[in-house]
Amino acid sequence: MVDILSFLPLLAETNRKKTLGDIRKLLSGDTGLLDARNRDIFAEAFPYLHGLGLSEKLCSTTSCRGCSMLPPAGGCMDYLAGGDGELALRLGTSDEPFGVVNVGDAKKVAELCEQHPDLLIVNEKSFGTSLFRTLNERDSKLNLLIGSKRFSEGWNSYRVSTLGLMYVGQNEGSEIIQLFGRGVRLRGYAHSLKRCQGYPLGCARSGIEWIAKDHQLPLLETLNVFGVKSDYMARFNDFLEGEGIRKPDDRMAFTIPVRLNKLPTVPLITVRVPDNINFKKETEATLGLASEINLGSGHVVLDWYPRVASKVSKGVSQTQLVTSLHQQRLSPAHLAFIDFDAIYLQLQQLKAERGWHNLNLGRELARALLSPPNDDWYILYAPPEVFEFDRFEKVREWEEIAVALLRKYCDRFYKAKKDAYEAPFREYRELQLDDPNFIAEYKVLVDQSEKLIIQRIKELERNISNGLLHDFNIGGRGEAVFFDQHLYAPLLHLRKGVDSDLFNITPVALNEGERDFVMDLRTYYQTKPAILEDKEVYLLRNQSKGRGVGFFEAGNFYPDFILWILTAGEQHVIFVDPKGILRCEGFNDPKLKFHQTIKEIEAKLAHKDPVRAGKIFLHSFVVSNTPLGQVRWWSEGMATVEDFAKRHVLFQKEQGVSYVERMFDVAK
Repeated sequence: MVDILSFLPLLAETNRKKTLGDIRKLLSGDTGLLDARNRDIFAEAFPYLHGLGLSEKLCSTTSCRGCSMLPPAGGCMDYLAGGDGELALRLGTSDEPFGVVNVGDAKKVAELCEQHPDLLIVNEKSFGTSLFRTLNERDSKLNLLIGSKRFSEGWNSYRVSTLGLMYVGQNEGSEIIQLFGRGVRLRGYAHSLKRCQGYPLGCARSGIEWIAKDHQLPLLETLNVFGVKSDYMARFNDFLEGEGIRKPDDRMAFTIPVRLNKLPTVPLITVRVPDNINFKKETEATLGLASEINLGSGHVVLDWYPRVASKVSKGVSQTQLVTSLHQQRLSPAHLAFIDFDAIYLQLQQLKAERGWHNLNLGRELARALLSPPNDDWYILYAPPEVFEFDRFEKVREWEEIAVALLRKYCDRFYKAKKDAYEAPFREYRELQLDDPNFIAEYKVLVDQSEKLIIQRIKELERNISNGLLHDFNIGGRGEAVFFDQHLYAPLLHLRKGVDSDLFNITPVALNEGERDFVMDLRTYYQTKPAILEDKEVYLLRNQSKGRGVGFFEAGNFYPDFILWILTAGEQHVIFVDPKGILRCEGFNDPKLKFHQTIKEIEAKLAHKDPVRAGKIFLHSFVVSNTPLGQVRWWSEGMATVEDFAKRHVLFQKEQGVSYVERMFDVAK
């Protein structure tokens, strides 16, 4: 304690030069304090200040606030004998304390500090009110609290920004968990006790509105913890790992470069909405009932079984086989217990997270959407016991289910509104290298324990830099696929079941079906079949919502790939979607009917662009990795692969590579 108090005079005016030097070191990230991976612990600690470029100004400001008020003799400390035995910290001749010391034996600390009169001037005062108890008051001028184990014995403060710990967590026990769990609080908006997802603004029209948070807001919601001679962080991380939470530092970041292939001399045609069409700025969308808009692609489906299994098996090794999924409903009796005001706030946070500034949310709509007869838009799979009225604690889970359903619904509704607005403006556009479907690099996060993957990732980086572009196995967890006709390389694939905490790729890696399609197409192309004579073939992965090409008409359908076949002045643009079709709603599913819908789109675009009419042809295929035997019951008489192929549904397993040729038949 005395060591900490003795540090304050080191900021005095007589030490100004050293103080400024120390501040510059902190801001520069060159302190010489290294972590386990040999990185300076302050290297990226002050992004906001670096962004402002105010390092020198900050040094001067800090010195003025922290040094100029201190006399050469040092700081002042008052022992408040009449209160709870506290120590008030003052600067120079100021009567306003800037900090308080709250320990079990304040008088003894004062006596020890009196032994250093060159650093601290100690006074004794009678005082009737505890400074410690005023910490959480709005007008409190106290910015520094120094204490001991009392903090782990029951206290509460929302003002904590930085914790400095000495000799904490050195022994076994729950001391460090109590410190974080009891004393440090994040108030959050509306006392939510969690991080905000946006800034709340008052709005008389529809209650609370939110605007999206900027990237600096998390800095205000972050607790900074520093320790000297403390084992607290190692113990705290051990506790978190026991709960299944991994540290960010456990993962190493890599950047895998992407090689862009040269575009053909004949411009490739894609379908896009003009850049000057802005749904968010040009119109409003009011969340409504499902009957008011074509949501497309069937019901909103929520499978609650995995979450229940996670809760049941936490910390317990068990094997559980679910033989059948039970459909459930949130009945009016369940809804009667749910806090819809809390749900409304969570939907407002979703709106802020997604940047849906033009979406209006009615406060009562959530209840209406979940109440009969307006609740036919969702399918919910969950164990029957979740909805039994036997424990009041289940209300919280019902609310979680309601929020999960409504989040999915809002997402579907907003995108349907957006695509419906943009669809009439859709046009043919020549593909350029600045198209959002092109990527510059992959970002890869790998757990430090995965030594083989890390080694292979580094080797892959070197291969690409040296122009060695061939298929590459990534430690048995995935692979890099190279196909000359794809417009960039490589395509990265992660095998099914790989833990995203151990190995994560952004943009999202290919799944099994997508990878198999690329390999099948490459194999077929390399055999140089007669059907490809005098034809050029190009492939491009279509990015997900917001970047790729999507179609409102098929329920916000974003096919996984765009395949071009160029022949004799014609261009066939084929949208290919490798997927499982077991949960599709038969041949009436909008994605499976899209091979017909896209011809209607082609006719509209030809009318808008008569120069390209008769030269550009649009097609769609679904490549199923679901076996034929599991879906042949869809329609009477649909018993063979050929029956499905007539509906542009092809099977990877039954047809082998030959299914690829069926797609090229459209260009005959």
